[in-house]
Amino acid sequence: MDKLPSAWCAIELSILDALSKELSQSVERTINAPGLEGRFQYTAVLGDSSAEVIQTQTTQYNKYGFNDFKVKITGDPDIDNEKFNIINSTVPNARIRLDANNLWQNSQDVLKYIGSISTELFAIEEPLQAMDFKELSVLLKSISVPIILDESFYNEHHFDHILTDIKNVIINLRISKMGGILRSRQIAKQATQRQIPLIIGAQVGETSILTRAALTIANEYRENILAQEGAYGTLLLESDITYQPLTFGKYGRLDIARNLGIKEYGFQIKYKLKDYAQHRV
Repeated sequence: MDKLPSAWCAIELSILDALSKELSQSVERTINAPGLEGRFQYTAVLGDSSAEVIQTQTTQYNKYGFNDFKVKITGDPDIDNEKFNIINSTVPNARIRLDANNLWQNSQDVLKYIGSISTELFAIEEPLQAMDFKELSVLLKSISVPIILDESFYNEHHFDHILTDIKNVIINLRISKMGGILRSRQIAKQATQRQIPLIIGAQVGETSILTRAALTIANEYRENILAQEGAYGTLLLESDITYQPLTFGKYGRLDIARNLGIKEYGFQIKYKLKDYAQHRV
């Protein structure tokens, strides 16, 4: 499971879905988790694109009512500040977190960058090399901006490396990365007990199956979740493998009552497997 978490995730989700349908109940009921209810709020994601593209995308997100943004950065303050200025001028109340994708080797370079940018930060994701817990400890003692761990947190063993009296660590919990719902649920439970907040992560271009699986965790641990990614559905995919893709709507919200088959079992979504096989095989 630890070596191939994504592969195990696919197996586990298939088993949970099939078992729950055999029992004529939802996946949540099968694993004794709270039933899904209410709405889920999603983040707007901006890639490492030109200023023109950033302006177009930010304007579109603003029309949808988004105010929570995740921004991929280059590490060049001049280039990135142009992005931040576009976001802040288009969405004055924007909450911005950065995705650094392991850009820097040491804490000093991270601090220098943060000191040279022109926006308030909610958090920064993976500024250092993945799994460099020694340098992470140095950075945590020197920075007030929360650090989000993605590539540096895959399983429960990584809790031992991030425990600190300085409460500025956030875990990016992605179902496929963690190895499925059951392992993700255990990590979410431990994080909540340790008062470590979570962001529900997503893969670029994921299908509605992974979006749906993440809702199980997001629903049970709402009070400890700071943001949620995903639910792009056919906004990114040419086609989804479900008849009703789970896609956010106005204000970046996904309403369960409107998007899931309440009378359905398992993950409560209908798969168009025959159509998919005809077009892909």
